[in-house]
Order: sequence, then C-alpha cells, then structure tokens
Amino acid sequence: MNTLGLLFLVLAAAPSREAAEVPPNVSVLIQRHCSGCHDEDNSLDLRQVPGPSDLETWRDIHKAVETGRMPLTGKDAEGLWKGPGTQPVPLGPGYRQELASAIAALLAAQEHPATPRTALQLSLDDWLLIVREVALPYMSASALEALVAPRLELEPSARHPLIAMDVCTRVIDTDLGRPVGARTLVDVGEGPLSEAAMGTLTQRVFRLVYQQEPNASDLKDGLARFRRFQRIAPATRDAAAALCTSYLAGLRVLRLELAPATTTAR
Repeated sequence: MNTLGLLFLVLAAAPSREAAEVPPNVSVLIQRHCSGCHDEDNSLDLRQVPGPSDLETWRDIHKAVETGRMPLTGKDAEGLWKGPGTQPVPLGPGYRQELASAIAALLAAQEHPATPRTALQLSLDDWLLIVREVALPYMSASALEALVAPRLELEPSARHPLIAMDVCTRVIDTDLGRPVGARTLVDVGEGPLSEAAMGTLTQRVFRLVYQQEPNASDLKDGLARFRRFQRIAPATRDAAAALCTSYLAGLRVLRLELAPATTTAR
C-alpha cells in the first residue's frame, strides 16, 4: 500500500468539530486555587466549574482574577479554605496570567460565535461539479474526465473517496510542480513547515474545496487533521493531499454561510 493509501485509512476517523467547552487548564486552576473557599457555603460555588455559556459568572471570575482580588491567600483565606490541602496554594503571576487569558478567550468565543451555517444535501452530479471546481485550475477538463471515469463504475462507498484521492493527489502534485512563489496551495520550500505555513496551507486547501473562508473552528480542525496525517507520512505533499481528500470525500453536504437577517424600516 502506498503512503496516500495508508493515510486514507485514517481519514474517516479525522477529528470532528466540537462544541465550545471550558479549557482543561482553566478547570484545573479553579479546582486547585478557588474551590477550597467557593463551596456550598459561598454564593459562588466553584466545586463544579461553570458551563461555557454561563457568561455572567465567567465575567465575574475573570475580573476577580485579572485584578488580583481572587483567589485569596495567606491570612485573607484563614477560616475560609476547606481544601484541597490545609491552606490555599498561591496563584503565581504566570498562572494568574494564563487563567485570565484563557477565560478571556472563552468569553470571546461565546460572545462572538462563528458564522452559523446550514446544509444542502448533494447528489453525485452536484458533488462532481464541486470536484470540477477543485480540479480545473490544475488540470484540463479532458484530464479530469479520464481520471474520474473509471471510478464512476464503483460502489458509492468507494467512489467518492477514491475520486477525491485521485483528484487531490493530482492537484497537489501540479501545484508542487510550479516554482515557489507561483504556487497557490503548498507555497513552501523544502524542510519542515512552520506553524504559520501549516495554517496558510490549511486555509488555502479549505478555501479551494469549500469555496469560502474557514472560521477559527475550521482552521483548528484542519490543522489537527494535517498534523495527524504528518505523523503517518511526514512529507508535506502526502499530508496536503490527504487533507484535501478528507475535505472533498466528506463533502456530501455543502455548508452554506447564513447571512445576518436584515430588516427594512416601514
């Protein structure tokens, strides 16, 4: 089995987009430094970390942490601290900044959510039109037809992924055959990719397949997929082709941006 074939075996298990949740480091720091005082006898019980949508509570916690008012330490905490341990562990400047920044990011994600999307189920013909849009900047219509035609005789479960893998591999190889600076997808030289280069590559491949800009969640998911593919096959060419394939093969449902509703004054 070639490298792309091996990579494709893990495409179905690529991570899916998850709902917003409280970052683990926030939960740990609150449990360690806050819950010993903020228990059932306190107006703010932090034995259970608030849910991500409890914005009012998170704003209060963020303000207290950022200003240094909380968590209490030393004599201020005497008689209030009930554990873990016999006395509260001071929250150092580095951890205080980490906690404040993480809560601020959580608030920003909740207050400014990604653009909502709806879905449109695609027929095979509709999907092949998207394949055509992906392919034609990198190959002729006749070359695309010759590449796709043999796969159309296969069962649907095999047809979509194999067409996607064939097309994406050709697209990436064509792009890499251009000089650096003239490429539209993998515009990098030899050697490992930087974080910025991986982000740019993920954004470009997403845009090519979906014909729209990725939001923050899309980029996070795409980078996670790309890194996973690279752990199996470090070559940028193989990981980029696998990322494109994972998007294109899974595109049975077209995601559409929902424009904000507008009202007209009467």
